[in-house]
Amino acid sequence: MGESVARVADSVRPQLVLERAGAERIETAAAGISLPRWSAAQAGWIAEGATSPSMATTVTTVDATPRCASARLAFSRKLKLLGQDVESQILAEIGRAVGNLIEAGFISGSGTNSEPLGLLNLPGKLTATFAGATPTFAELAGMLELLAVANNDISRLSFVMHPRTMKAPMLTAVAGGSVFCVEWQDGQWRCLGIPVYATANCVEGKVLLADFSAVKLVYFGAAQVVIDGYSNGKSISGATEINILNFADVVVTNESSIAVGSA
Repeated sequence: MGESVARVADSVRPQLVLERAGAERIETAAAGISLPRWSAAQAGWIAEGATSPSMATTVTTVDATPRCASARLAFSRKLKLLGQDVESQILAEIGRAVGNLIEAGFISGSGTNSEPLGLLNLPGKLTATFAGATPTFAELAGMLELLAVANNDISRLSFVMHPRTMKAPMLTAVAGGSVFCVEWQDGQWRCLGIPVYATANCVEGKVLLADFSAVKLVYFGAAQVVIDGYSNGKSISGATEINILNFADVVVTNESSIAVGSA
């Protein structure tokens, strides 16, 4: 029974590509939370006996607000009769639908119409301009330079991009050699030695490079699962509908740890 419940829980709130890239998941029972947001600290040398200069570091807060992500799956009486044989497939499909919905909102949400403000649309992000629809090796290296100059730890960075955006660098050799812009190394796709994660939930033509430890994926309460086998004549047709409700938001505690490249 416990294993069955765990499988359902994993399906209605699956792990996202952003988490594999390093984003932190926060689950809270609160109606909303505020997290500290940092700007760069200021420091300096002082002479012996001199007064220490005041710090100009600005500490503000960023609010995470519950935003409802609703995913719905319907299946027939015939499918229900298959029982355990099809349960794992139903759970997998639920996980795929829920994961895609939430991840797309976290990456590219507009911040309006009940959507979260996605990482690609943060006002304080760093930006890089590509000459064409497909980034070159030099342009991807330029994104790395942007974040390094902003004093980010480059050993903690990860790329996230659409599979079609990732395809061309996989086929492009660096300076005519045998090394490619994106290639499989040590059990992971990498570019410049940095992990690369592909998801169709990233906007095609845009590349996200970030220290994802500054990204917080906030979930409010447990996911709600509503099973409806009766409304609108379902009891007669035998259809069943499952509606999954997740209240979630994404916030970034240091927007200068995020860089977005695009043409």
